[in-house]
Amino acid sequence: MQRRHAISAVAVLAAGTPRSSPRARTAQAEVTPRDFGALGTGEGDDTRALQRALDHARDVGGELHLTPGTYNISEYLLVRHGVRALLGRGGVIRCLPGRQNAGFLLAGVALGERENVRGLRIEGLVIDAAHRDQPVNAIHGQNCRDCHITGNRIVNLRAGCGILIHSLAEGREAASDNLIADNTIQGDVGIAGTAWWGIRINAPPHFDAGVTSQDLQWKARFAAADARLPITRHVVRGNRVQGGYYGIWLMAARDCVVQNNQLDGQVRSLSVQDCSQGNRLTGNRCLESLSSAIHLAYGAR
Repeated sequence: MQRRHAISAVAVLAAGTPRSSPRARTAQAEVTPRDFGALGTGEGDDTRALQRALDHARDVGGELHLTPGTYNISEYLLVRHGVRALLGRGGVIRCLPGRQNAGFLLAGVALGERENVRGLRIEGLVIDAAHRDQPVNAIHGQNCRDCHITGNRIVNLRAGCGILIHSLAEGREAASDNLIADNTIQGDVGIAGTAWWGIRINAPPHFDAGVTSQDLQWKARFAAADARLPITRHVVRGNRVQGGYYGIWLMAARDCVVQNNQLDGQVRSLSVQDCSQGNRLTGNRCLESLSSAIHLAYGAR
């Protein structure tokens, strides 16, 4: 399974490589925030400059390199299909207080884009949620596939998710074949830390008319609602999560591998819910769980 995933990601990246000379390709590939006006001083707001850099990376099929500095953002940065990679190169993304969600949003069809993100590498980023009261979904993928999210560090979460993958019905195709490996996610622990998730693999259930929650659906007919586009074939491996309500949460997930993760200080360390099936959970360490180390609910099998 992991081998098939790696091959598909490489094939997508190769197919998206522009046909140009090596020198031109290198010049196009490396986009930095400062090229588009970001200060990186930890003062002010670099959101607009970073968005211009991401849009340019999309246009040229390039990579955003987060060079040294502290880049403040106050809302989501939209990452569209065509960006090849987001690479940490010594820079830190810091989330400012505000009413908008903040983080990197892999935007697709559900948000009006022509294509969902695929074949993207997100590697070595440092994202500081700065104990923000408003949600930070540090890395949020919508209906993305064949993406590698590896070796990132997300710290000081108070609300939201470290890594969130959504498979939305409006996105037309399921989120599938993504690798989430060797990331570190840390935030508030205990009662104060119940408002955030470490890694959330999520396909929203499709409820009966008039039903608004899985709890009410279960009570109505003793059967859980499934998703229209279940999450499929994800590998979640070697991650470390400290704090939060859920360490790793699978919701309407199929044929995923959750392996060798360390989850410490959650209310529920590893939760599998909402008609999830065919998943393999092996070698995970669940430490100091406040309620349950492994939680199965609503038709998981």
